[in-house]
Amino acid sequence: MVSLSFSKITIEEINYQILHYNENRGHVVIVVTSIFFTLALLSVVFRFVTKKLRGIKCHTEDVLILFALILAIGLWAEALLSVKFGAGKHSMRVVQEGGVDYISKNLQITYNVAHLSVKASILFFYKRIFTFVVITFKRAWFAIFGYIIITTLVGVILVFTQCRPLRYAWDEPKGIEGECINLTALEISTGVLIASADLMLLVLPMPVLWSLRVSTKEKLLLCGLFALGLLALLASIIRITVLGQVVSSVDFTCKDFPAFLSILLMHDKVLTQVNVDVMVNALVWSLVEVNIGIICACIPTIKPLFNRNAKIQSTIAVDSDNSRTRSKTRSKRSETDNDTLAISLDEYPLTRNSSIPEPSI
Repeated sequence: MVSLSFSKITIEEINYQILHYNENRGHVVIVVTSIFFTLALLSVVFRFVTKKLRGIKCHTEDVLILFALILAIGLWAEALLSVKFGAGKHSMRVVQEGGVDYISKNLQITYNVAHLSVKASILFFYKRIFTFVVITFKRAWFAIFGYIIITTLVGVILVFTQCRPLRYAWDEPKGIEGECINLTALEISTGVLIASADLMLLVLPMPVLWSLRVSTKEKLLLCGLFALGLLALLASIIRITVLGQVVSSVDFTCKDFPAFLSILLMHDKVLTQVNVDVMVNALVWSLVEVNIGIICACIPTIKPLFNRNAKIQSTIAVDSDNSRTRSKTRSKRSETDNDTLAISLDEYPLTRNSSIPEPSI
């Protein structure tokens, strides 16, 4: 349970806050989160523009990434609101100015659901271009999909059950007793689960890509394109590292948002007990993580838009039923319908080699 006492704040920390009373890192939150949200927005716009130009219908993965973008808008708005309420300032100034009253738990919920939407979009994209003809890929796909759904549900449920009574966290009550689980540990564990899902999504397509009937150079290029998910994984790891700093920090409204949010959801008195020097970094990385996920999910589909030599028609056609006869496959490759997704990843006419054994995933 969370248990903080006034004895944790030292004379040195009080003097530091007095000397740096006007310090405010709120502009860092505004600038960085706005840049990455804009990049995510452009990625989604380019994704749909590419589909329109190439005459490809929208599918499940496109709806999911659009929903993730809507959630990213909510996260960005809540980040800006947190700055208005004091994020980036020292706790002494925040308490005296009365700028921090309450930030909704919606941010925690939105963060979890946004990750689910991004990862589900990537999974359905994999399903469409690689198909389920490889049984090991199919099993791994369902296992990972189930994993991200379960971890998201657990994360959302814990948001509503982290404190007893529930009002102790939800309404910022005064004059009532209550207790909460270790909120910092909760944030870190959630981050670890998300990072592990990023790693699974990164590994999932590699065996299938490596079994394509192309040169080693082309395989490496394709694997490199799909390995851009490393950026999302890196962002997750950095966020976890930043959250770990909360344990030893006493001044977090300046650098660390998730802990800041958790404290706000408990009781206003806690603000005078917690050092403000750890808040902005985690706030920034929480939003950067989601937006990078959206960008990485869109890059494989928007690449043709920036390839001057790319034709409107696909240079890669992946048939959704590789078990059909070759004659049927040829007739289907000229069509863009629900059974075929055409993707242009440079000028590589890739086809599955049926003689290659199933890769192990």
